[in-house]
Amino acid sequence: MTTRYDYAGIRRGEQFRSTNETSRASAVLRDGHLRDFLAKLHHLESLKIDLDSSLEHDDLISRLSPSKFDDVIGLDYTWTKLRKLSPSHFYASQHAFLSLLERHSSTLKDLRLRDIVLRESIGFLTDATIGFSGEDEGVIDHDWRQVLQRIAEILDLEQAKLSGLLGVNESGDEWILEENNELTAATARYLTKGGQCPLNATNMRQDEYNGQTRLPA
Repeated sequence: MTTRYDYAGIRRGEQFRSTNETSRASAVLRDGHLRDFLAKLHHLESLKIDLDSSLEHDDLISRLSPSKFDDVIGLDYTWTKLRKLSPSHFYASQHAFLSLLERHSSTLKDLRLRDIVLRESIGFLTDATIGFSGEDEGVIDHDWRQVLQRIAEILDLEQAKLSGLLGVNESGDEWILEENNELTAATARYLTKGGQCPLNATNMRQDEYNGQTRLPA
């Protein structure tokens, strides 16, 4: 009986070093084998998936996920015993992400998010840069404040931790949640105890690559 599954897609020393490698990794994840495998873990209680990677571009090291959320986690599957979810370094549409949480609202008690960027398609600078098809689903006004408010409404969490970058690709809006930071602690309290969402315009920053958010090192 499988109750826990941890997947570190890119291990230390094995990071992507070119846009071609990132494109190949994206193709592998899009083929659905990992998604189909996870769907067969019927007794899953804890799921941790980390797609951390490192990409060199214009002499900079940037973080880039090779996949979007629904390439790895099916849009219509429910693990009836899932209590802990820990996704890291993903692009996700607001709809796909909230749909997953809503399907598991009766069991999910522990949510850990790290470096999640909201957008409809994935890519770096432009989708053509790394060979993605760029299948957008129309212009969506993504907003992490709306996402957190919805999470607080639908989940009865006992534990929550958000860290790294919460970004919105189309607008360039982003919040950086660092360890031992009051905003980080306030966000966790909000998701477990309620109150007022601590994310606002005063603690938001604009990514210098507006509309081309990168996951941080």
